[in-house]
Amino acid sequence: MTEETLEKLFPFKRHYMELEKCRIHYVDEGAGNPIVLFHSCPMWSFAYRALIREFSATHRVIAFDLPGFGLSDKPASFDYTLNGYINLTESFLSALNLTDMTFVLHGWGGTAAMGYAVRHPKRIASLVILNSMAFSDYSIPFRFRICRLPWLGAKLVVDMRIFLVGNLMKYKKEVVEAYEYPLQDRNARLAVYRFMKDIPIVPEADSALVMLEIETGLWMFRSKPVTLIWGMRDWLYTARSLDAWRRYLPNAEVNLLAKAGRYLQEDASDELIKIMRDFLNRNNL
Repeated sequence: MTEETLEKLFPFKRHYMELEKCRIHYVDEGAGNPIVLFHSCPMWSFAYRALIREFSATHRVIAFDLPGFGLSDKPASFDYTLNGYINLTESFLSALNLTDMTFVLHGWGGTAAMGYAVRHPKRIASLVILNSMAFSDYSIPFRFRICRLPWLGAKLVVDMRIFLVGNLMKYKKEVVEAYEYPLQDRNARLAVYRFMKDIPIVPEADSALVMLEIETGLWMFRSKPVTLIWGMRDWLYTARSLDAWRRYLPNAEVNLLAKAGRYLQEDASDELIKIMRDFLNRNNL
């Protein structure tokens, strides 16, 4: 994909911020109440292009790429753990001096977002939760477990790009190329593998305590406006994770997207926008 083609698909001004010896790419469009978009793995802010275009007419919309993803730097020295991503998010949002934020959560970026949220609940006005998790009892699918294996996992994810290709085949060629654009270099794919290795599935895992701290703080958001928008064909964040969110946030609205999968922003863009627009309007956000 050429730079010119990417610009046509993702026609937003690129901003960069230097944090922790890492250059962070972000989009900052519009004015008004802030909406902050958190991408899943191995996605980047490109996934939110339709939402940025739609909501920047009425809100200030910020979408940033976590280190190792998108157009942000991918330094080997970065702390590619859940705590590292939470700390980076904290530094990024502090630099922008944002309050009364609506967070849009997706995937592992959503987990990092909740890590920030439980540290700073007063800065969060509402939550829009897409397929994601924030729980210490997460059980990963078999195919994901294979990708975590020390040698084979690295071969599958970093060299064969199995985690990328399998989810993208049904989309238009230019969209697939845009998602793959930041991950052409082998070293750039290491963050995807590190993400997969960091998800805690046993109590002694490095990020297990951080996940537990997030989980125990979820109660603070029961009184805030929350909507769950769930792609029912997502093989990674399944209905089990949705049920967990509903237990922790029993007052949340629930919206099921029957035909949406891992890339629900591609599968159900119009539905996602409509649900979000109604949610924001009803809650004066």
